Amino acid sequence: MTPRHHGPPAVHPDVLTALAAVADHERVRLRYTGRDGHAQRRHVEPVRLVAAARRWYLVAFDLERGDWRTFPVDRISDPQPTGARSVHRQVPTG
Repeated sequence: MTPRHHGPPAVHPDVLTALAAVADHERVRLRYTGRDGHAQRRHVEPVRLVAAARRWYLVAFDLERGDWRTFPVDRISDPQPTGARSVHRQVPTG
């Protein structure tokens, strides 16, 4: 019998470090894997990393969708800073 993993999904430390370094300063292209397992490239303006319920989340403005998104960091890979500065945006409340 295979032991079951109980706890939050693993986050690669390099991904967390890269996102923390650019949060609220620089646009990033990243690969995001949705709940359905489909991976896609996203172009975002990170605002902050948030820890909640024993998981990390990236709060970012998705430039292609023109809206705010919260990405579970354990589903992000290959974050690449673009060198372009982020626009200062007020995070919506509620």
